[in-house]
Amino acid sequence: MAGRRVLRLAGVQPRGFVAPAYAYTDALRETLSASFDWWASLVRVHSAGMPSRTMLAPALTLGTSSSVKRLTSPWLVRAGALGAGRLLRLDLHPADLDH
Repeated sequence: MAGRRVLRLAGVQPRGFVAPAYAYTDALRETLSASFDWWASLVRVHSAGMPSRTMLAPALTLGTSSSVKRLTSPWLVRAGALGAGRLLRLDLHPADLDH
């Protein structure tokens, strides 16, 4: 919750949450449902308090750990974006921004 406080102080009202490595516990899911509009797993975006509004939305990611991943992942993300439907998710790691 400290991160959420810092965002609020900066004038940003966070509406959703993605756990590091998508590591969710039952207790965390309960807290998220009470605190956020949505939360995301690896392949879905869950609407807090409304399980029927869960949307299929696989996370597209850029691979930057090797030259092969840096070469191929933009093409894979573009291909995934073509089939994304109404919701496109791009999960970025801070190191991705260096490439």
